[in-house]
Amino acid sequence: MENMQYAEAVVKEFLLFRGFTHTLHSFEAEVEADIGHGLQVDRIVDLFFNVYIQRFEADNMVNLMAFLQKSFFSSADERYHSTVRKLEASLNKYYIVNAVQKGRPDRVIHFFERHGDSLLRSGDDWQCWFAVPYMQNPSTDPRFQVYFSKEWLDTLIVSFRNFLAEVFDSIHILYARLQHLGCV
Repeated sequence: MENMQYAEAVVKEFLLFRGFTHTLHSFEAEVEADIGHGLQVDRIVDLFFNVYIQRFEADNMVNLMAFLQKSFFSSADERYHSTVRKLEASLNKYYIVNAVQKGRPDRVIHFFERHGDSLLRSGDDWQCWFAVPYMQNPSTDPRFQVYFSKEWLDTLIVSFRNFLAEVFDSIHILYARLQHLGCV
């Protein structure tokens, strides 16, 4: 808890130094409302599915996923690495599906302009997805049909939530063990 308070103080100091008073006010309100005092899976899931994807904030979505990978998933058990890759690909696909469903092929094109190279390098089969913004009705195409179903979305949300919960729980357990041993 002491480390958390120190980190919060450093963030506040930085925000004040930079003159980000509105951000400081928001930060203090969030800290005060943080009853869990830590990683809250539901808030992170909500940020992805109800904020970044719904508002077409692809860069924020990609950056947060990269941050989670660097900060939490890279140190996670080796068995999680393929799951992380699959979840990241599914989040990207849902971003595309959501944009198509909302009649925003321009957001799909923008997404591919910004992130297309990394998608192609990921090794997943992304080539056919580049045709989606130019298709009349991609939801009826057998290659994409499943991604437009409510069942697929529900499964993705539950899988992402469960994965985050498992990774964060293992971090809390590891931290508690390290504290018990006097390492932190």
